[in-house]
Amino acid sequence: MKRWFAMAFNNLRKLTVFALSAAMIVSLGACGTSEKSDSTASGDSKSSSNVTDYDVSGVTKYADIAAMLPESVTKDGKLTIGMDTPYAPAEFLAEDGKTPVGFDVDIAKALANMFGLEAVPQTEGTLEALGEDVGVTKEAVAIKKGDSDTAKAVQAALQKLMDDGTYMKILKHWGVETGAIDKAEINPTDLG
Repeated sequence: MKRWFAMAFNNLRKLTVFALSAAMIVSLGACGTSEKSDSTASGDSKSSSNVTDYDVSGVTKYADIAAMLPESVTKDGKLTIGMDTPYAPAEFLAEDGKTPVGFDVDIAKALANMFGLEAVPQTEGTLEALGEDVGVTKEAVAIKKGDSDTAKAVQAALQKLMDDGTYMKILKHWGVETGAIDKAEINPTDLG
């Protein structure tokens, strides 16, 4: 599964928090994991027309963490998130063929809420694989190289979601809780 990729945009402003490029990696967890076998998971209701996102409306702005983001990320009030959508239940398109859904989408929306921003999933553009396929591994968020302030903000926000239980609730909703991790890290060394 290609999970390490880059999103190339013409406008650098769109290369915000999750603009997928090489650089600082914040570990999330659960890529390729499921409580069911692959054959069972493919027929699961989470990949059918009955898809419902986990409701993250209860996640509110956390001012101390939101203040960590640079103005270049927050100035338009939107958190643009690059996504590659053929990977159910992580990120895929709903039956309408337009709406991204999945646990990555729900986590991204929760992060945006924590930052006081509107989540804007970006599924169009050029995606480039970074490196070789590595099989099942921890999932990650790639952030523009050199943007350590954004990396630290995402790390803090993700850890807050882990600590308050939101992260696990999202993973349980999608049936991938066995892949959960308990610590958000920048550039983790244990990727397996």
